Amino acid sequence: MMAANDLEEGTDTFSFDEWLSMSGLSALKDILIKHNMISIKALSTESTEFAAFISDPLLLPRAMLIPQAIQSMQQLQNQYKDDINDNDIIKEKETPQSPSNNSSSSDQEADTEKTKGGDNDDVIAKQQNDDNDENENENEN
Repeated sequence: MMAANDLEEGTDTFSFDEWLSMSGLSALKDILIKHNMISIKALSTESTEFAAFISDPLLLPRAMLIPQAIQSMQQLQNQYKDDINDNDIIKEKETPQSPSNNSSSSDQEADTEKTKGGDNDDVIAKQQNDDNDENENENEN
């Protein structure tokens, strides 16, 4: 599996050849290169390059690899998105908040607890109503 920094867009750390090898898609290398699908951004089922790749007649003799190619591209995109999100979280923790935007975390936690408490009250009230309905039905029989 690739490390988080292997997927940073705009760096030399993403290895197209390594991804092909790990994905078992080396047989598609020439077609992927032909359609400039060598970067993380281009190796997506939503890219304009993918539309040209998937309709290429050279792909027909290797059509059995299409599902594997799609799955591998989706996994790559999910990994890339997860790594971007992880990096954003790390940056938020490292970046001090400005005083104007900084509401104390204890205030936020208290608000969260209030919200959670309200949800539990609703659940308990619903359960009590359901229990009352069952009791009424039993009394009628």
